[in-house]
Formats: sequence, structure tokens, C-alpha cells
Amino acid sequence: SEYVRSAFFWCFLLAWKIVFSYTWIIHPLFTPTLSVWHCDPPDAMWPPGAKVAVLLPYWIPSLILFFVDTQLWYFLLYSFVGLAIGIRRRIGNVRGVHMLRCQWSLLPDAATRTFVPPSR
Repeated sequence: SEYVRSAFFWCFLLAWKIVFSYTWIIHPLFTPTLSVWHCDPPDAMWPPGAKVAVLLPYWIPSLILFFVDTQLWYFLLYSFVGLAIGIRRRIGNVRGVHMLRCQWSLLPDAATRTFVPPSR
């Protein structure tokens, strides 16, 4: 039971990550990449391998983001799943959606009291 839930969580997370990352990070790079790849500049202008040298710096940040954002999606999904489980089981200080809204409205004041030193 716990194994199935964990497997479902990770399958859902990875499926969502792949769909989102492909749609918003990888797919927009295809048109410019194909434009550069299929252009035929004069040989005197571009040395051999120049197309790869032009495209590599263009793709590397997006590929790094594609692999790193799994951790960000994990934190977001895990937070929402934990919140849903906590509300359903009525655990912790927030015992319902109405209480969550009330506590959420107090968050800016609590952050200000915590992070901003008192004025002298």
C-alpha cells in the first residue's frame, strides 16, 4: 500500500515534470535550433563545427534547468500532498481549509515579526 502510493507519487511527479519541462523549456528551443542548423553561411565565415559551437551555449542552460527542476517540483508536490493529508486527518494547528485561510492571512505579519529587527 505504501509502496504503491510512493510509486504513484513519483510517477505523477516525473510525468508532470517531463510534460511541463518539454512544453516550456525544451520545445521553444527547436525552431531557433533548426534555423541555425539548416542555414548555409559561406565557408569563409564559419569554420567546421561552428554550428555546434553556436548551439551548445544556447542549449546547456535549458538542459541544466531540465534536470535540476525535478527537485523544485518535488518540494512543491510534496508540500501540497502533505497539506492535503494534514487537512484530511486534521493534524497540526491547521485543522481545516477555513483555518488555513485565517492562518495564511497572518503569515506576512508573522514573517515581519520574525525577520525584521525591532526599531530602536
